[in-house]
Amino acid sequence: MILEVAAAFVGIRFLLQRGFLQSVRRLGLRLPTPDDMTWGVGGGIGLFIFLIVVGGIWQALVSPEVFDAQTAASQEIANAINTLPLAFAVAMSAAVGEEIFFRGALQPVFGVVPVAIFFTLLHTQYTLTPATLIIFSVAVGLGLLRKKYSTTTAIIAHFLYNYIQLVIPLLAVSREIAP
Repeated sequence: MILEVAAAFVGIRFLLQRGFLQSVRRLGLRLPTPDDMTWGVGGGIGLFIFLIVVGGIWQALVSPEVFDAQTAASQEIANAINTLPLAFAVAMSAAVGEEIFFRGALQPVFGVVPVAIFFTLLHTQYTLTPATLIIFSVAVGLGLLRKKYSTTTAIIAHFLYNYIQLVIPLLAVSREIAP
């Protein structure tokens, strides 16, 4: 997260061409407004529902062995996150760092689709599977939230999208353990 945020500030010429407040505005950051909260929460939940629907279709179209092989890398990442505070930290750092860098710094220059392609290419753990199309679609959705509202809105949506995915397995495991 720190490197992504630093790269975003360097990329927009912080201190060379802009002061701090100008840089924050250029990156599309602001204190969350009611619209940011509404669309961020709605967007995050909507993107998660999209993931569930497309993931269900994907799982129905391939054998269990193929699906397990295609999702092994992301499953390993999810398995490494075993507490709610860690899930919160991972979801927050990914949302803040990636959104400030991709949607805040790059998108105003290159546009929604090219930045979504770049974002997808950097998520190499999904290789060339249907998950790649899911990530691309999520990136476009986050880009549209940034374009219409703010980077803050995209951060909220991205955080929820990630956090929900990380928390559901933790809650399911804790429920299985509880008497």
